[in-house]
Amino acid sequence: MELNTFRDEALPFGADASGIVLDDDDDVGATTVKTVAVFFDIGCLRRSYYIITDMLFPELAPVLRRAAYLFPDDALGRFLKGKHKVREHSLQRIQEVREELSRHSTGAAEFEVQSAKQERFLDGSRRQGKGVAPGTFVHALLQNENRVIGGRKFTDEEIATQVFTIMVTGAETTASAITFTLYHVAATPAAEARFLEEVDTFGRSAVPGYDDLNKFPFLVACFNEALRLEPSLGLGTIRVCREDTTLCGYRVPQGTWLNMSQQYYQRDPQRWEEPDSFRPDRMLQPGATSSPAWTPFGEGSRSCVGVKLAYAEAVIALVRLYQRFTFNLAPGQVPLKTEAYISHRPKAGVHVHVCPRQ
Repeated sequence: MELNTFRDEALPFGADASGIVLDDDDDVGATTVKTVAVFFDIGCLRRSYYIITDMLFPELAPVLRRAAYLFPDDALGRFLKGKHKVREHSLQRIQEVREELSRHSTGAAEFEVQSAKQERFLDGSRRQGKGVAPGTFVHALLQNENRVIGGRKFTDEEIATQVFTIMVTGAETTASAITFTLYHVAATPAAEARFLEEVDTFGRSAVPGYDDLNKFPFLVACFNEALRLEPSLGLGTIRVCREDTTLCGYRVPQGTWLNMSQQYYQRDPQRWEEPDSFRPDRMLQPGATSSPAWTPFGEGSRSCVGVKLAYAEAVIALVRLYQRFTFNLAPGQVPLKTEAYISHRPKAGVHVHVCPRQ
């Protein structure tokens, strides 16, 4: 997400990459960004005929998925092209690590010896241009694959698939959440003042890391409140009814798809006081984020596995932005118009005046 600074022009915070052509000469970083954008744009029913057919006739899902893979329409074709390129790049980097480890292996059986060699190479691979940096998702998978108990190791294909999944699911949703947080903070001067005070207490030149996340309770409260008002999932969460039941007087047969709209119950006036107002202090109350009426990351066994990553990305990004800038909303954006497909996002971006801090 690139942010340029102009004094007299309102900028859209975020990016709209729909319609971008994936060129074969693009670097993998640009391809990843475009592929993520295409993936979430597929949620718009105008983009792919397979999506609307799947929603109208869910029992045809297995056949539709096979047909979509063999005969993709334009939207799915662009997505698959980008997916294959990111996958090939990931496999190439993983193979470089494998080959280097093989060259340095002495055949020792002790796990500690091999693990130490692996870690030394991974830590130096970034400097050698190998593309696997310490602390990254790929680094973690490669470093811990020998710890699999009662099963087999990860294959390279599985690692590449997991990398792509994290890239796709953790990009658009987190970017939208950051954008909505910035919007609500900019529209609420009292919250912005406390937000800036917390950032300044940490230090305008200090670089935040994962261990610093607990130093920003009000910032996190603003992020959580923005997620309550503007949850990242556009279509809510879907569950399949496992047995015949009755909900609110309606008979629900076994096998029925149930869509739970977070945008409804996270603004339910029976559960939230002034539900349409941005009030970060409510998220500082004990149990606020464990309530069944606040589930932007889902709940139970199907909850988001990347929740810690999302918080780390969002908090660090917001701190770094507000260490250098403040943001004034351009006129005409309250209330903000949004759209909900696979993700929930501002319909035309959030337009702000970017003001460098003195």
